[in-house]
Amino acid sequence: CKYADAFRDQRGELITAWPCCRAPVHEDRADDDTVNVFRIPQHLLEQMSMDPSDQPVPPPGWNGQNWAVKLQQEVGDIREFTVVIDRVERQSLGLDLDIIDRKVAVISGIRPGSITRWNADHPDERIEVKDCILAVDNIRGNIPKMIESLKYDASVELVLRRPREFVARISRKDRPTASWGLTLRFSSCVGAIGLLIVRVANGPVAEWNARNPRQMVLQDQRIYAVNGLSGRPEELQLIIQRGVELELTLASWM
Repeated sequence: CKYADAFRDQRGELITAWPCCRAPVHEDRADDDTVNVFRIPQHLLEQMSMDPSDQPVPPPGWNGQNWAVKLQQEVGDIREFTVVIDRVERQSLGLDLDIIDRKVAVISGIRPGSITRWNADHPDERIEVKDCILAVDNIRGNIPKMIESLKYDASVELVLRRPREFVARISRKDRPTASWGLTLRFSSCVGAIGLLIVRVANGPVAEWNARNPRQMVLQDQRIYAVNGLSGRPEELQLIIQRGVELELTLASWM
């Protein structure tokens, strides 16, 4: 990969992404305090026939955001599905993957192979770009092992999640030098897509979240376009750094 230069974060720690690329971490402002309080969005409470004014307490072992993710799955805000792909002999799956978050694999491209054959035979269960692979043959959270199964297994079971896409319009016109409160990570590898949100801290983005509970900008979402431009991650990052008014197109698998 010609973009396999070494990048280091502000602490000098080398940050890597599979298979050969380095993932620089951009922090909008290092002294921001992370916003840990997460309220269950009102529309989810309504769908569960709960009083929107009564914020339920997560069960033991669950933090607010993880529990909200589970609730969203239960009320159908996102689609999760499982497919079993039988690989044709000597034929690759034909998947390009972005694994910058080191936990799941986001499909960044589909080339001719077993996946395109699956799509042709199963139009109601098509695998698409931006689908997130959560598990491969019951392996979760271990990217190297997931990749190994994708490369070599004759038959693979994939658990996928299709994202919900939305737009957030955020302004700092009244304080143009203020931090957005976003920590972003991206890969410089060809084929990488979007900016990964690493954390949301105090600032205009957190204020947007408080006003827009159905379109909250959260950790682990991806920014795919900024002000209508869907370019290389470095270009999107620069627009965000310099911008005063942002229209962010995001994908959420939560």
